[in-house]
Amino acid sequence: MVDYYLKNKPKLMKRFEYSLKIAKDLLMERFDQTKADDLINQIRNKYEDLLTKMPDVGGKKNFLISTLTDKVSLLAMFLILEKEGYTYREIGEFAIKFTEIETKNAMERAEKKGINLLELFFNDVFLNSARTHCNDTLKRKYPDNWVMEFVDGTNEVFDYGMNVSECAIHKAYKRFGAEKYAPFGCLIDYAQGNVLGFGLTRTKSLANGAQGCDHRYTKTGNTPKAWPPETFPEYTGKFE
Repeated sequence: MVDYYLKNKPKLMKRFEYSLKIAKDLLMERFDQTKADDLINQIRNKYEDLLTKMPDVGGKKNFLISTLTDKVSLLAMFLILEKEGYTYREIGEFAIKFTEIETKNAMERAEKKGINLLELFFNDVFLNSARTHCNDTLKRKYPDNWVMEFVDGTNEVFDYGMNVSECAIHKAYKRFGAEKYAPFGCLIDYAQGNVLGFGLTRTKSLANGAQGCDHRYTKTGNTPKAWPPETFPEYTGKFE
């Protein structure tokens, strides 16, 4: 299934070009166009390189394959920004600003098609798929995959949850020698929740040194702004 990334490289790179447009706008706040263009080329090349080293998590059969590739594409940005001299927290803030803009853009594109992204994360089709996928991960077929349990929100204050004991994103960041940036991969979840308008809470996360992640989602809840990270109990600052 590692061939998944190679076979889908044109599609993944095309998708990444949308991300690079947002990244360039953020870079232009700090650099001139020539420098920003150079950094964008470096980021693009870095992502292409990372795609050749991605772990096998089941390819298109994996419910969260796009989540993994998207967050590895962010890692490509982090690595180039680090090389350029951005501080750890500057990279984190970049990640949040990027995600807020990207999520808003996705919402606008969906609305033009008559699609409500919030509904997609809470309808029965999604919940059934999430439950099936979570149960499948418990078989541990792919060592680099997630291992997680679906939590039904019936009679609870949340709609559904996921208890994650192993995270494919955390493993991938470690694989690429960049575990210190994994907490930012978690923080952007809050940026997405804040923009889309659903509630997300976690008291702990693997990326911050805990033994697992306890995601809880509420359709009518509120997620605070994702920066600064100290807002969230899961954030330990262990890599600062």
